Amino acid sequence: MESSKKIDPAERIQNALRELRASVRAYRRETGKAASPLLSGGAPMVSIRNELVVNSVCTAQREFLLPLVPQGGIACEVGTSTGFFARAIAMFTKPAELHTIDMDYSRFKDSYFEQDSGLPAPIKHEGRSWEELSKFDKYFDLIYIDAGHSYKDVTRDIEAASKAIKPDGYLMFNDYCRWSIEQAEPYGVLAAVNDFANENNWAVRGVALSGSGHFDILLSKNNDVMNARNKEQVEIWKTTTIEPPEKEPRRNS
Repeated sequence: MESSKKIDPAERIQNALRELRASVRAYRRETGKAASPLLSGGAPMVSIRNELVVNSVCTAQREFLLPLVPQGGIACEVGTSTGFFARAIAMFTKPAELHTIDMDYSRFKDSYFEQDSGLPAPIKHEGRSWEELSKFDKYFDLIYIDAGHSYKDVTRDIEAASKAIKPDGYLMFNDYCRWSIEQAEPYGVLAAVNDFANENNWAVRGVALSGSGHFDILLSKNNDVMNARNKEQVEIWKTTTIEPPEKEPRRNS
């Protein structure tokens, strides 16, 4: 019996995309409805209020948002993976303390924070992101969130982070989008962040673009402080040169 032809992995993905597009068109034709709610993973369609973005800046990459955060505070990266961006946080915000949270530190590169790097050694917390954040009360000046990406997970992280952040602190989110082209699955980050900002009047300090469409967004609670600092910190941003030491390692998950 002749064995079946092995399908190339790239061809398999293309076939799946064609089938998905055909299914979306058929769903619209048969129901008269858009298929977007089925593709969003349950995340609502939420737009952020315009008055919350009028004083924000747009940057070419996420590192350019970090100079907008005052230096010398206490920072935390939630979902640190290899520690690649935790190092960038340390480089540009020069925190008095740097905390990281992750479920698994097997991929973490301690070499990023070797003694001769001049960067503070991170204080590691191992466990579920929202549970670890809930151990702190108004403690952090900056929390960077890059953990679970479903609407439920992000909402849970935001709830814990909003209690762990200082009143004049900053929340920054990775993967601010509705769909991941890397994982081919819906992301609830954009909807969860917009919900939180709208309901709690957190203003957008900046949005960082990305070639993959996985944007970053930086929020601040105190809009008056934001307005007062905006001109000075934008000047810092304009004169900042960012050259990451190396390309960020690709994720396996």
